[in-house]
Amino acid sequence: MDFEYRDVRGICMKGSSRSGLLQPFLFRKKKTLAKRKTTFALCKKLAKNGERNPKELMVKKMRPKLIVDYSGVYERQIHKWRGEEYTDRFKEMMAYTKKLQKKWDTVGDKAFDTMSRVSGLAWQKPLINCWVARRSNPFSMPLTIPPRKDFDKLLEVIIHELVHNLIVQNSDRIKKGYSKRYADLSKLTRIHILVHAILHETLLELYGEKQTKIFIQDYDRLSADYRKAWDVVEKEGAKKIIKECIKK
Repeated sequence: MDFEYRDVRGICMKGSSRSGLLQPFLFRKKKTLAKRKTTFALCKKLAKNGERNPKELMVKKMRPKLIVDYSGVYERQIHKWRGEEYTDRFKEMMAYTKKLQKKWDTVGDKAFDTMSRVSGLAWQKPLINCWVARRSNPFSMPLTIPPRKDFDKLLEVIIHELVHNLIVQNSDRIKKGYSKRYADLSKLTRIHILVHAILHETLLELYGEKQTKIFIQDYDRLSADYRKAWDVVEKEGAKKIIKECIKK
């Protein structure tokens, strides 16, 4: 007998009393893909009737909530990995996260909507934690950033890492030949070409052309691989890269 139930996390499980096997992830993936196809079909139908733009409908479907948080245990472990002495500053860091959360909330909704709209990719997770940790480099999963005084630049860093999250959440929509187009470039550069294309269009809408150029110039102090990715975006055009690298 085949059966189906939901576990404590709400994940729908399927299996068989004959085999005793459960297939939660395969079943969940099939449901997600089927639901996504239905959404695109509906968007196209409505767009033909002149009701709404398909990408705008996708944005309305899911807008995540970003929670800025701090963990002394996590930060201590980062110091340990770096071989550095750790100093407890719990109260100071908690106060900092509250200020950063307040700053993010002024642009958060528009940032999430813009990233989704310019890329044509839909957010798949309702909640994303952003961990603040001293002595850490910024990275996307788990989303982690170091504290800095320039909150505007820090928001750009968060958006950068969120674009990584958006691409990973929609990995089935990224064309397989994307990396092969830039086979002569480093892996870090290849990864960031699409990231920077989406980031460029997002920053333009949020901050305007002048501030976007300032943000991009700041990448010169990082690895040359990041600068090379920006060079490709500036040469080929962000919109063209997004169109050619993401499936409709």
